[in-house]
Amino acid sequence: MATGTIEYWSCPDCGKNFRDEDCTTEATNLTIEIDSTNHVNKTEHVQQDATCLDKGYTAGTYCKDCDKWISGHEEIPAAGHKWSVSYGWEKVEGEWKCTATRTCANSASCTMTETVTASGAIKTPASCTVAGCTTYTANFEAEWAVDGQTHDVQDLPANGHSYTPKIIAPKCEEQGYTTYTCSVCNDTYNEDYVDALGHKDDDKNHVCDNGCDVPQGEHADSETDNDHVCDYCGHEVEGGETCTDVTTDKDHNCDVCGKPNVTEHEYTSVVTDPTCTEEGYTTHTCNCGHSYKDTDVDALGHKDENKDHVCDNGCNVTQGTCEDKDFDHNCDYGCEKSYGTCEDKDFDHNCDYGCEKSYGTCEDTNYDHYCDYGAKGEKGIACNKFFGTHADSADDKDHVCDYGCGKVLETCSDKTGDGDHICDVCDKAEITDHNYGNATCEAPATCSECGATDGVALGHIDENTDHSCDRNCGKTDMGEHKDDDKNHACDYGCSVKNFGDHVDANKDHVCDYGCSVKDFGDHVDENKDHVCDYGCSEAIGIHADNDKDHDCDYCGKVEFGTCADADNDGDHVCDYGCKKEWSACVDSDKDHACDNDSACTVYSTGANACADADNDGDHV
Repeated sequence: MATGTIEYWSCPDCGKNFRDEDCTTEATNLTIEIDSTNHVNKTEHVQQDATCLDKGYTAGTYCKDCDKWISGHEEIPAAGHKWSVSYGWEKVEGEWKCTATRTCANSASCTMTETVTASGAIKTPASCTVAGCTTYTANFEAEWAVDGQTHDVQDLPANGHSYTPKIIAPKCEEQGYTTYTCSVCNDTYNEDYVDALGHKDDDKNHVCDNGCDVPQGEHADSETDNDHVCDYCGHEVEGGETCTDVTTDKDHNCDVCGKPNVTEHEYTSVVTDPTCTEEGYTTHTCNCGHSYKDTDVDALGHKDENKDHVCDNGCNVTQGTCEDKDFDHNCDYGCEKSYGTCEDKDFDHNCDYGCEKSYGTCEDTNYDHYCDYGAKGEKGIACNKFFGTHADSADDKDHVCDYGCGKVLETCSDKTGDGDHICDVCDKAEITDHNYGNATCEAPATCSECGATDGVALGHIDENTDHSCDRNCGKTDMGEHKDDDKNHACDYGCSVKNFGDHVDANKDHVCDYGCSVKDFGDHVDENKDHVCDYGCSEAIGIHADNDKDHDCDYCGKVEFGTCADADNDGDHVCDYGCKKEWSACVDSDKDHACDNDSACTVYSTGANACADADNDGDHV
């Protein structure tokens, strides 16, 4: 068990601790026992993936009572940028636009775009039937976008054909028509057909009246009349009225009327001797082509008494087959020819020709994994028998074959993917080079295999003071964007010059933002009203009457005392101090009181006091 402190409130007046916020239930013991394994007020947090710039955390459990993470919540380093660039085309208001989009694979929200208007150039001019093609090329200002992006668009309308007609007149056996040929691409088609004229021979002279070369009618005497007269034109055919066979066909038929056997056969005889396979005979042939055979003689038949495969009759037909199917090195037919040499050139322990003789013993006394019989070649010992296996057991791990051949099976290598640069076989260290890669602003060059580092991180730089790292690492919060000296510009030095409005809304002659400029408006009072003409609240000039003339010495306004009401001492002079005599001291009614000022005592005191001065005794 562990101890903890309960939730409590302290009274600032009496100094006591209470269990409630209203301080009604006093808490005398603030310590309680806590089961450190019983996390009641715990919350589960899902994994917060790292982005290209911000680190993340694995899933974890946080205990409110313990005020700490009790499981998980391991830091996931920022992944860094992994850029890819794609290009998209879109036609906007008649112009082709290309948008380059740079996206970080480690953060979907980390993107950059640039859209430019592409320039067009004709790639393929339009033809009569096929639209032409324009190649649009886009170039970008952004260094990460690749210039020369192209997009082919078939946007040049086809021109259409321009046909020229050519009339082809009809012939005896062919239709007439008009051929239309495009003057640009030579495309043609036929139209406006006219029927063929047909042959015409009105004068029956075997010549077409239309002028074609096709003979009209057969100049012959049909077999129906055999009158040696042309049945078409009525003229005598060649040969007259006598039946003759004078042409080169020698068919014994009349060349005119076709009457058969108008001449006799004339035969020539040729004797054909018998051969081994065919009978002999005599052939009688007429020059008309008719022939017949007689005087047959039996065939001779083949004969090869000396077994040389040649027919003794001289027919040139090979007798028997010269072969050795039993592989005994002799011809099976019986000729003198021998087959193959009894030898073992391929060292397979058998006669190479195929006879039953065997050669050598198949063994490996020198432990080279191959049969000792024969000679080594590109594929090892010729008999092809392989002894043992090239292997290096786990007992010695010396890279050498354990069979005894002494062969080094492989050099030290680290192929398992554990990235420890240690040989997977013999455990030799540092056998491969570190793949450090490049250092970044926040991390030194780090081996991608083992995690070792080289040197130090480059560090962020911002020489142009734009709050972004000049190394293009993505950091955009360099330097604090503030204006402590109140000069309306960023203290860090960026280009922003609009901190606060340079105004004096309260008319105190000072910039309300707090900058050093103190010259807002002149502090003057030209109308002498004791108020600054600019509008500030500070009074100007003292509202006083030092010369006691009842007027303010600064503004001139009559606001100080009134002569008519200010002679309380009866001296006929303004009590305020202006020394003005505002009435004469007279007592015209002899009542011992000043007629103009009841407070005046001139006539009631001294020599002017009421007395019976003449001593006349009249008491007046």
